[in-house]
Amino acid sequence: MTLLTVWDENDASAPELQTRDAQVITDVLSTLGARFSRWPLRELTAEPTQDEVLAAYRDEIDAVNAAQGYTLVDVVSIVDDETPEYLEQAATARGKFLSEHQHDDDEDRFFARGSGVFYLRANGKVNAVFCEAGDVISVPANTTH
Repeated sequence: MTLLTVWDENDASAPELQTRDAQVITDVLSTLGARFSRWPLRELTAEPTQDEVLAAYRDEIDAVNAAQGYTLVDVVSIVDDETPEYLEQAATARGKFLSEHQHDDDEDRFFARGSGVFYLRANGKVNAVFCEAGDVISVPANTTH
């Protein structure tokens, strides 16, 4: 289940907030300009292609694109199989995502499977959002994450 934990960026000794309540998560993230929601999970093959994932969630993707004016959609898939290829792909992805950075545009992520954590640093706080299958998180442009 999704978990939001918020710390003061200068004092990580104890969280200021920790919640699994989707409405509270939505409300807290909205103060940062971030969006959080959940989409119903669709049945996918064991190793779906990008086209299969996009087709399964076409209505939801189209609605977000129309509302936000997005023009680019891609699918990222990392399947844990402990092969050398996987280990290299995972290390590369982890290295990319561990360094705090910003983008000139929004970054939306939908979790069709699996889980991940987004750390958003804003307004003197660090907001860690543990996302699971069905979660959608949008990090606004120029937000350190």
